[in-house]
Amino acid sequence: VRENIHLFGGDKDKITIFGESAGSDSVSALVLSPLAKGLFARAILQSGAELHNRKETHTKAQALAEAKEMGKHFKCTDDKTWLECLRKVDANEIHAYTQLNVGPLVGTAYLPLTAQEAFKDGKYNTDVDLIAGVVHNEGSLLAPQIKGNITEEVFINAIKGRIGDMDLGQVLAYYLKDVKKDDYAAY
Repeated sequence: VRENIHLFGGDKDKITIFGESAGSDSVSALVLSPLAKGLFARAILQSGAELHNRKETHTKAQALAEAKEMGKHFKCTDDKTWLECLRKVDANEIHAYTQLNVGPLVGTAYLPLTAQEAFKDGKYNTDVDLIAGVVHNEGSLLAPQIKGNITEEVFINAIKGRIGDMDLGQVLAYYLKDVKKDDYAAY
């Protein structure tokens, strides 16, 4: 994109990436990835982010162990052909076997740290302008339902379990710095 955007009237220094739902997870992973440094200036996330405690992160070793367990389930156990064997399994069967809650592979060049570690240590692409939001009814299968107005208490309880070891006060100060206490619609 950076090499060709000028051909479409664009500016390589003003690239914005956007994602919704799983696409938003991908955009947030790019914000976290040192390999994406300098590739874009802005990011828009709608209804998804890697900073979500219900997504279990995996190391390469954990992912390989889980894949081998899946191989056993589908009787793909030969050390030389198990991966080829799994590729022949019907996608619906694999989907039924796996859990919906799959997180990113960490400890790699692409994502060396979990989202929580990266934010805590400031090791992410801090120069990227970011807008984050949600889409009405998006993720209702994955997120607890909140009925009625979102009060400060509801907001705090909703994020408390999703920020890992991060300091709740710092997170609230950052995200609520421009929100008036009586302006719950801004939450």
